[in-house]
Amino acid sequence: MAGKMSECSKLYTLFKLLADGRLYAADEITNKIPEIYYDILKVLRSEKNSKLEYSRETEVKVSFVV
Repeated sequence: MAGKMSECSKLYTLFKLLADGRLYAADEITNKIPEIYYDILKVLRSEKNSKLEYSRETEVKVSFVV
């Protein structure tokens, strides 16, 4: 497997957040609290030479930001 496990985890987290559209709060033993959450509208990601913007609408849109 090429790459590192942490890179796979970051990618999975990105897609999971965009697909679910919500980030839930948790208690001290990591049980999800369904009543408390943040709506995910957009994910911003910076790389060395570029910035990416993932928008969550009816479809996920990826934009390069200059």
